[in-house]
Amino acid sequence: MNYGGLWLVCVLAFATPVFGADKEEPKNGVRVTVPFGESTPCTGSAAKGVPMTLKELGDDYYTESTQRFVPALNAVLNACDVANKEDEFVVVLFAAAPTASAEKPTIVRVILRRDGEVVSETSGFTGVEKATWVYLAGTQADVARIQLIVTPLENPLIAQLGPFAAAVAGGGAKLMMEGTSAATERKLDMFVSVARDVAIPFKRATISESAFVSTVYKSSGVELSQDTSFSNVPSSMITLHAGVGVLTGRLNGAKPAKVEDSKYVSDPLNRAATLAGVAVHFPFDSAAPEPSWQERLALVFGAVLTPAAGVYVGPSFGWRGFSLTAGRAWMWAHTTPDGFSIGEDATKKEGTKAGELAYGKVSAWMIGGTYVFDK
Repeated sequence: MNYGGLWLVCVLAFATPVFGADKEEPKNGVRVTVPFGESTPCTGSAAKGVPMTLKELGDDYYTESTQRFVPALNAVLNACDVANKEDEFVVVLFAAAPTASAEKPTIVRVILRRDGEVVSETSGFTGVEKATWVYLAGTQADVARIQLIVTPLENPLIAQLGPFAAAVAGGGAKLMMEGTSAATERKLDMFVSVARDVAIPFKRATISESAFVSTVYKSSGVELSQDTSFSNVPSSMITLHAGVGVLTGRLNGAKPAKVEDSKYVSDPLNRAATLAGVAVHFPFDSAAPEPSWQERLALVFGAVLTPAAGVYVGPSFGWRGFSLTAGRAWMWAHTTPDGFSIGEDATKKEGTKAGELAYGKVSAWMIGGTYVFDK
């Protein structure tokens, strides 16, 4: 019996519904309108160094690093009284010109993710059901219109099973927002429109965002548009792995054997090993620009394919595409039947057949590296 293949099938059968399958089958894209409310003036104050006007905010975006711009933008949202701590994801849009000589501004778009007092810039959502959009303007006459096309995606784990089987056969900066000093606060000269709790129809989807803005630039009215795509992908907990390793130290358990010249002789296992299976992680954002510690660390549950079929369990640490692992392997190898030992004639005894071999459990430590299939 091929215990390695059987175990691999069991692992995949368990992992797919528990960790990978979505409740909803793929459907056609759904159009969602972002319902901005009335444009209102930002009546709050902000500390010295925070952009007071839309031009200053645009200048900061084009000239400052993320580590400096994100706190400034968050301070503006706080001053405009739209930074709700219940909003995990806030999409902020505003019109800004990269240089003073630019013929017209462009639509700047930033996605902020809030985790308590920590705010970071991100490239997409993590399987959420709602998000908030904010439009910042220099005049109350600005008009912003945004439509989304939300198209569900197949779970990538399912898509990976094909290449996985063939293989077997082969953050952005996080910033703590600091309080402002009342002694240096100044009034903002901006206007804000908010669309809070915009429903996202699918927890695993691509989102195509079409933004249209009517604004004033250098005393003239201009019309701006921008199309952007990003993802709404749930946090991941599982990755597929296939790799090679080496059995180290003493092999414990049964003594591998074979029949040669009608006798049972020793048949030591090859120290080179191959395995395939799944790694279970703490939930992580697979769309983050840099892997988090939750993505790097995992516990691997796998099938040992060679030198004998078996199972493997061990921790892993890695990068996107590759990881290192060290753990314990339990394999089922041919050995002598009960009542026989190495060196004895492999002749028939009562209850046995001549030359018969049994399966015995062999265990050993394994060190290896695995290929991590694409997210």
